[in-house]
Amino acid sequence: MHIAELLPSLVLAFVASAANPGSSPTKPPASTGHLRLTFAERSPLSALDVVLDRMDMNKQSIRNAAGFEYDLSRLSFEVVVPPTYKPDVPHGLFVWLGVTDFSPTWLNALARHKLILVVANAGRRGHPALYGPPLDAVHNMKKLYNIDADRVYASGFSAGGCLAVSMVRGFPEVFRGGLFLMGGCFYNSYKGQHGRWEPTIEESFPRWKGPLDEIKKEMKLVIMKGGNDTQWTPQEGRCDYEALRLDGFRQVNYFEVPGLGHRPPNASWFENAITALDQSLPLTPPVTSPTTEPHPLPSQVAQAQRILAAAKYYLELKPPQVLEEERQDRIRKSYQDKARKYLQRVLEEYPTAPAAARARELLQQMDRVP
Repeated sequence: MHIAELLPSLVLAFVASAANPGSSPTKPPASTGHLRLTFAERSPLSALDVVLDRMDMNKQSIRNAAGFEYDLSRLSFEVVVPPTYKPDVPHGLFVWLGVTDFSPTWLNALARHKLILVVANAGRRGHPALYGPPLDAVHNMKKLYNIDADRVYASGFSAGGCLAVSMVRGFPEVFRGGLFLMGGCFYNSYKGQHGRWEPTIEESFPRWKGPLDEIKKEMKLVIMKGGNDTQWTPQEGRCDYEALRLDGFRQVNYFEVPGLGHRPPNASWFENAITALDQSLPLTPPVTSPTTEPHPLPSQVAQAQRILAAAKYYLELKPPQVLEEERQDRIRKSYQDKARKYLQRVLEEYPTAPAAARARELLQQMDRVP
């Protein structure tokens, strides 16, 4: 069910007039309720070159870069402003990235937390226009409403959660946090032969853009997984949470909804996540520094195990079979080199941790293979 079916729809024409195409749109009264807005002004950050750079994409690999552009004025954005909104009270901005419709049952939670909803899931998956419109939405909503820049959040379900992860990593100066519902990951997790999942230190793409120490201190991250989800498993979610904590992210929370499969949470669980996103106190980072002490701290033991898990991840990773044999060999060698680097790192940084013994065994096995 669409939000539009439950709330009265207002239409604001937010486009410069033909008589004066260079003029800025007039800021309308602070309308509340359900709105459908169009914007004419692109965010400087939604330019193609910026998006490709922030998303770690190679422009040279795109055959028709011009075809990746979009006409913002042809897109519309669903917006829901709480009825209690007052222009003199800053509100947060909750940017929904799909892939499902935003549940109407969640709207009361946003209103209670003084969050304005903007639905920005226009575009196609894998297309840079997927990344630009959310940036344009934030850029223009700040002109229309009193938005607290420290409470601009990206969120989505499943593939929308993946997109939200990309947005907070690629544009941390815009999105100061995110709620990732049953989708998206910050690290590659390792699943061993016995089915046990382990966190690694191998990050997914895109890499964080910006001062990482500040990001780890200020970025608000909430991961939610369903206890029975087989697509984005709770085991992966727990690995992601542990990896973020070991890397020093101070404002990260993990929720696991018992018995829930791959579907959005109910209103109660959603509000739990919003409360955590908005109000959780910073956590103290664990100690993960290298050590030669005979009895490392549990957090140092866990960090050494993460590095070992990254090595095992690459030792078992296979190149795509569709590639020619020569290229497969090059990729296979690169995986072996990465695995060796991580195994040597365990021995150098955490020689007294339990992971060191296994790292030494694996290096000996690698050396015996011709």
